[in-house]
Amino acid sequence: MPRSVVLYTSDEVLFQVKSRLAQLFGPEKIKPYTCSPAHASETGMRRVRITELVPYSLAPIVDEIVASGQALPLSTADKDVCGTSYEDLMQSADRFHRLALLQFSSPTIISLGGYTVSFPVLPLMLSHYIHVWNSLAGFKITKAPEVLEHTRLADFKVSCVQSEHGAAFQGWVTLEMEKGRPEEEIQTFNALVDFAFYCGTGLHTDDGLGQTRRVKDRGPRKKVKS
Repeated sequence: MPRSVVLYTSDEVLFQVKSRLAQLFGPEKIKPYTCSPAHASETGMRRVRITELVPYSLAPIVDEIVASGQALPLSTADKDVCGTSYEDLMQSADRFHRLALLQFSSPTIISLGGYTVSFPVLPLMLSHYIHVWNSLAGFKITKAPEVLEHTRLADFKVSCVQSEHGAAFQGWVTLEMEKGRPEEEIQTFNALVDFAFYCGTGLHTDDGLGQTRRVKDRGPRKKVKS
C-alpha cells in the first residue's frame, strides 16, 4: 500500500531517521520507501515527504517521532499526503488517455549497464516503475512488454544538474502510447505513470533523488513561424 506522509522536523531527527532506515533496509536492492529532499521552512524546520511502498515499513519509526514531538505531520489537506493500494492504482487508472506528463522535481539519475545516465531514457524509466511494482505489490504487471514496446517519448525539456551523487537531470517529459492499443495496455501505462509519484525514478530515491509526479498535460506546442 503506497502511502506518503509529510513531516516538519529538524536536521538532526531527519538524519537519525535516515540512519535507522539504512540499517533496516540497507542490504535490499529495492528499498520499500522513498524520501524527498529536505526543504527549509520559515520556522527553521525541514519539510520532507517520506513514502512507504510496503505497509508498515515506515509507520513504526514515523509514529515514534511524531508521538515524541520530534516531528509534526501534515494533514491530508496537503496534496503530498496521500495513500492508495496497488489494486486501486491499477483499477482506477485511465483506460483511454494515452498522454502523460511527468515532472522530475528533484535531480534524477538513471542506471544503464552499470553506468549512470543524466537523461530520461524511456525504457529504463518504465522498467524501473515495473520492477519496483513487481517486487513489492504482491501481483505483477502483466502487460509490461507491450507497454515498453508501444510507449514513446513525445516531448521533453530537461537540464543537467549536479547532485551529491553526481550529474543528474531535472525537468519534464511527455509520454505517449501508440494509437489503437487495447484499453488494458493504456490502463497499465497510466497506472505506472501514477505510481511514479510514490516510487520515484532511477537511483537513490531513498536519498532525495528522482522525485517524480504526474502533472496536467501541457497540450500541443505552438509552431514557430519562420
